[in-house]
Amino acid sequence: MPESTETIAQLRARAEVDDLLTRISMRFINSGVEQIGPSIDAALSQLGSFAGVDRAFIVVIPEFPSLKLPDTPFDPSHLVTMAHEWCRPGVQTIFDERGNLRFERDASEATRRADIHFREQIINHQTVRIDSIDDLPVPFAPLRKRMEAWNVVSRIVVPIVIEGMANGLFGFDTTRQPRKWDDETERVLRRAGLVFANAVLRKRSARALRQAHEDLERKVEERTLELREKQSQLVQSEKMASLGQLVAGVAHEINTPLGAIASNADTTRRTLARALKLLDDPELESSGPVGEARKRLSALASLGRVSEDAIGRITTLVRSLRSFARLDQAEIAEVDLHAGLDSTLALLHHTLKQRVEVVREYAELPPVTCFANQINQVFMNVLLNASQAIEGSGTITVRTMADGDGVRIDIRDTGRGIAPDDLPRIFDPGFTTKGVGIGTGLGLSIVHQIIERHGGRIEVHSLQGKGSTVSIFLPRCCPDELRDSQQ
Repeated sequence: MPESTETIAQLRARAEVDDLLTRISMRFINSGVEQIGPSIDAALSQLGSFAGVDRAFIVVIPEFPSLKLPDTPFDPSHLVTMAHEWCRPGVQTIFDERGNLRFERDASEATRRADIHFREQIINHQTVRIDSIDDLPVPFAPLRKRMEAWNVVSRIVVPIVIEGMANGLFGFDTTRQPRKWDDETERVLRRAGLVFANAVLRKRSARALRQAHEDLERKVEERTLELREKQSQLVQSEKMASLGQLVAGVAHEINTPLGAIASNADTTRRTLARALKLLDDPELESSGPVGEARKRLSALASLGRVSEDAIGRITTLVRSLRSFARLDQAEIAEVDLHAGLDSTLALLHHTLKQRVEVVREYAELPPVTCFANQINQVFMNVLLNASQAIEGSGTITVRTMADGDGVRIDIRDTGRGIAPDDLPRIFDPGFTTKGVGIGTGLGLSIVHQIIERHGGRIEVHSLQGKGSTVSIFLPRCCPDELRDSQQ
């Protein structure tokens, strides 16, 4: 009869344990990922109270099976990815304020061996039972010292097995009196450990999914930015190609008639000079028809000089167009940057005259190896922006100087400046502060790409209402990858 009574009591106790574990499992099943941590805390509280222990704890260390213990003792504090603890009121916690396990750092050989023995038991899926720290053998004296520091008098620990590997531990402590741990307590710990392992796997999967989602978003953003940059590069290439075709057509259409006009003007000038020389004969009368002819021929000679000046200006303009587009320098070459600046300013003369004063402060510069047409595109975009930033009259100052192994070009305007909130975005493709129909938002983006490809950098300093300064730094020699790009 007593045996039957004991069996019934054991069955009832096991049923209570099974019911508790079922309710704990359901808690995890019905909670979201963000509630896994609070659910573990609640489960530890229920299990610790039910088992009548003073502390219940769980520690997860994903690298645990592959750890190689160094000469110094094992310290998992910096490897813990998840730790939860429940303590009976009045019991000291074994975790510090940052959630790391309080671990005595003892460099002795005895401590190292004790840690190795403990770790190997967990890795091999074995249960660690310490009914009383007084029963620990002499070689485990360092472990006893550590447990005494935590006020632990007995302990039972089972491995947390995740995907077939021990990646953590789950245990009970008593701090008031020793306790002989039985198989039923181990069964409770192992079954609860499976619940915790599944929760950890779920949390890890959710974290991995979130990280994968963030990585995907980052890659999409990077790819989108790359595509926008490629698009702006194509726009820039189309602009330069169109400009080259335009200049070639203009040069061809203007040079032929211009050559005929220049030749006729020269012939006319020489003919008039010879006629005037004949009329200057002292034997001819200075009045009458001769005087009238001399007067009219002199007037024609003056008009011829005006025509020659106009022809010279047209020739200079065509030369500036050709120099800007560099139709004869489509490859990398040593370039005089001052010539590029002057040709660009000549093309912008019609937008600057009578409104913007251009001040040139040129220093002696060495030749720079680059794509001349692309660098001229940089000058055009920056100078055009400076012109458009000036409302009414103002000044654009172009200053050049040697800068270490390269050169520096500062283009400063007295325009309206750039708002501090807009300054970090000025190189973004599509961003513009200009009105509708005025800016495309690609000018400075193209400038930035060209300068970076040439191994340089560009900086912008601006004070709202005071103006802006664009500083362009270019090395004397371009990067090897830029040379390779033209092959």
